[in-house]
Amino acid sequence: MNWHKVDQKYDLSKETYENRDLRWTCNQIIHIFVFIPVFRVSGAFDGTFVSSDKNKNKCVYYFSRKVILELFDLVGNYYSSASHRVIGRDGQWIIENYTPSDQEMELMLKGLTGEFVAQSGKANL
Repeated sequence: MNWHKVDQKYDLSKETYENRDLRWTCNQIIHIFVFIPVFRVSGAFDGTFVSSDKNKNKCVYYFSRKVILELFDLVGNYYSSASHRVIGRDGQWIIENYTPSDQEMELMLKGLTGEFVAQSGKANL
């Protein structure tokens, strides 16, 4: 595939900004179909274009370096001390994790506050 031609595959001029939570962000990575790292002229990593297998024909998202580092920090430093699991009325699991720190709990409840840029348009895959 010609992923180096991301600007030909997706319309990068149509930007929409979306705030998404940690679960959505992780799902984009777990179900990744498009992954294109972006580097500055200096060679420094700037971010990455991603799209899940579900969204690959709709749009591509840009995850900035700041958002990626926040995600790694949040997930990598999170240690739950207790977990409560029940099956909800819709048959889906409801999982609540508790940490020893109120600050960590606040981060989990708040979710990742990253702003993602979505470039839409039909993809030529």
